[in-house]
Amino acid sequence: TVARPGGEDGIEGIDSGGRRLLNTLNSILDLAALDAREHCLHPITADLVAEANEVARMLRSLADERGLALEVEAPDTLAAFVDVDAFGRVLTNLVGNAIKFTKQGGVTIALEATDETVVARVVDTGVGISDAFLPRLFAAFRQASEGFGRSHEGTGLGLTITQRLVQEMGGTIEVASEVGVGTTFTVTLPRVLEGASGDGQVAEASLT
Repeated sequence: TVARPGGEDGIEGIDSGGRRLLNTLNSILDLAALDAREHCLHPITADLVAEANEVARMLRSLADERGLALEVEAPDTLAAFVDVDAFGRVLTNLVGNAIKFTKQGGVTIALEATDETVVARVVDTGVGISDAFLPRLFAAFRQASEGFGRSHEGTGLGLTITQRLVQEMGGTIEVASEVGVGTTFTVTLPRVLEGASGDGQVAEASLT
């Protein structure tokens, strides 16, 4: 059947297009704020396992729709002094991206820590990323699936914002991928922010 602009399919298309446009505009504003260094961190002592479980809870229905497993592998608790909103957004972006590019298998959020660092890995069994595209992965408005025949929708800004947020938190993000096998994003953050005082000192003393 042909979708008519005035029919139900047309309304759904307009709604979907409007949401994509809104997401794009919000992402552009977020990126502009990061570029202008207007994004202020508000670190607190937080349980990152609880945050990872919350991200998994929010995205599980999306994984279920695609028939994918979504798991969290972590200790019972993992305390760190971080910006919870920024950490949550980093995980949400990475897990959402992993689900989008995975057709079978699943996505795993894995957390571990040393006294000095926290490592969060998002591992998928998806389509993978070619060696040719990896150097451009974090560039704004770039996707591995581009052009009129692109297989996935998106702004190409999610990973750019993710990298900037990780950098703002004093961390690093790395990616390892094999086409047809899957991708692993590894985020490494300081467990206590450098120069932290006040709550930071309390957080450092209570890390377990």
